[in-house]
Amino acid sequence: MDRREFLHNSAMLGTVLTVGPKVWANATQQLRGDWFRKSPRVFLLDFQMPDPLDQGVPGMPKVLQNLDTEKIVDQLRAANVNTLLTHAFCNQGNAYFNTKVGHKHSAIGDRDLMAEFSQLCRARGMTLLFYVQMSRQRRPHTSHPEYQARDAQNRPVVRVDDRPLLPSPQLWHVVCLNGPYRDFIKEILKELSSGYDFDGFWLDNPNAWMSLNPC
Repeated sequence: MDRREFLHNSAMLGTVLTVGPKVWANATQQLRGDWFRKSPRVFLLDFQMPDPLDQGVPGMPKVLQNLDTEKIVDQLRAANVNTLLTHAFCNQGNAYFNTKVGHKHSAIGDRDLMAEFSQLCRARGMTLLFYVQMSRQRRPHTSHPEYQARDAQNRPVVRVDDRPLLPSPQLWHVVCLNGPYRDFIKEILKELSSGYDFDGFWLDNPNAWMSLNPC
């Protein structure tokens, strides 16, 4: 997309916002089929929060407990954002939806954030994308050793970031898709694809990252 297309599409979306929700919904519905070509304003809502069961972060549980999804979506719409990208399964290995195969973040209780965002975005005519992390997970290094990525010496691949500003060491556990973890990720994608109304995935890091080289 060049600068002229970006300005044209931004102006169009700003115009439909001023004439009412119905026109807004119709306009964005027309964009949905090829949103990646015609949706210039995309917002990433990035969770990536450790579960208190794994690693405590001061004040973190209240952030998710008090998360106002409706307020977030309304603010984005008011800012002419027409595509929301939000974390469904993050690089801490936590799900933010009701899952039977993964670990749901304990701080959100009975809430299903993907269901909430789906309902809100559809009501406002916004495109919705789900982020799924594919190569980093904290929990398998204690509960599913067969998922671990291992180096040439058969050691689990873990990077430690122990900067003093962090409340506790940040551990970058890496998992390997060349094994049973691949089936686990496929089940996560199946749950989301069959249970929610959304437009697409961001499947992040199919191989390791942050200078790590497993497998």
